[in-house]
Amino acid sequence: MIPGITAQTAPGEAYQDFNLTIANPGFETGDLTGWTTVRGVPEVVSSTGTISSAHSGTYWMAGGNTTGQSEVTQIIAVPSHLHDDIDADMVTLNYEAWLGAQTSEGDTTRFSVRFYNASDQIIGNYVPSAYSLAAWQLRAHSAKLPTGTRKVGLILNARRYGAGSYADGYFDDIAASFAVASPTTVELAIRNPSGDEGTTAGWTNQTASLACAAGASGDGTIALIGNNYWYAGNTARTVAYQQVAVPSTAHASIDAGTATLSWSYAQCCTGTDRQRVSVEFYASNGTTLLGSSTPAYASDGGANNWSEKNQGPVAIPTGTRFVRLINDMDRESGTSNDGYVDAIRAWITL
Repeated sequence: MIPGITAQTAPGEAYQDFNLTIANPGFETGDLTGWTTVRGVPEVVSSTGTISSAHSGTYWMAGGNTTGQSEVTQIIAVPSHLHDDIDADMVTLNYEAWLGAQTSEGDTTRFSVRFYNASDQIIGNYVPSAYSLAAWQLRAHSAKLPTGTRKVGLILNARRYGAGSYADGYFDDIAASFAVASPTTVELAIRNPSGDEGTTAGWTNQTASLACAAGASGDGTIALIGNNYWYAGNTARTVAYQQVAVPSTAHASIDAGTATLSWSYAQCCTGTDRQRVSVEFYASNGTTLLGSSTPAYASDGGANNWSEKNQGPVAIPTGTRFVRLINDMDRESGTSNDGYVDAIRAWITL
């Protein structure tokens, strides 16, 4: 088990823990062996102007000289003996890293994870808040694996703010493990939640045409996670949806009237343009609408400034077998629809 993470289970529940094998977790090869650069110019260092030594060993990863963000990822296969437990909604990923940053300039670090199915399609992500931490501090997170997960992607992001030319976000001693226990939450397997498949795969246009922005948009916005995010081009309003089957492990709680749905996403709106993600609940035939929850539009963030949105929990109507997530981007002025969204996620609490 990762130090600092305690297993929480009800009396009589089984609990098992399996470490995830990470290549070069402390960067002691002196380079980024095992990691793939997504963007920016990350580098492995043995000293910087902010931190004089690694948390352990000799080396650590830093963001490097970049005008915005540096990001690396490592995609790791999940051991086959966990597949059945994953598909029964019983597996959680506990992960941690030692982090540091140049706090006087507001530079940040963020350690996210992404989930892939057997076809290497993205079916979920977990994006925690960014940190701006002096010296080395341990930060740990937990993320439920969606059913069908067969690979896990670890994503390290260092972002530069304000003065200077260096992204002073630092990472060392990455660790992760899988915990197996009876489920209390069920993660919905949302395909392509951030547009990082490079297409709109998984989504259906209801109004106008959804698109994914690769890299930075005209106003300088860069994706929160990966390379892409959702945008609506020059349309007055774009609405696109994805209908997700509810895993069978949640059916009994839903029909007993005790289950709730929560969802989250990152929003970045320029000017008065606005965006929201709503949900609808459907019966087993996939067409009978049982209920919905529609938050108010918001116009938060600003160019290249992502605002994290959390919605719910809302009661799930009995008989629900599908949840439809509706990505709604509305232009209030100008030509471009600048209501952007990234990292859409939804989960059921039993």
